[in-house]
Amino acid sequence: MKILKAEMKLMGITIKELSTEMGVTVGTVSNWIHGNNEPTPRHTKRLRGLGFSDAACLEPGKEMEV
Repeated sequence: MKILKAEMKLMGITIKELSTEMGVTVGTVSNWIHGNNEPTPRHTKRLRGLGFSDAACLEPGKEMEV
């Protein structure tokens, strides 16, 4: 499972909820999860503030074991 998606699941946060909290579109969060692009430094800072790990912020689309 992708790192960001796994952490969202653990926190009980949906893509829609995260996109609203981050002020981005659902498509943007989906692109982060699928590794199509990465969060900007501003978004990375916000993700960390929400409790996401460095790995989820810097490599959101990377695969990990859950």
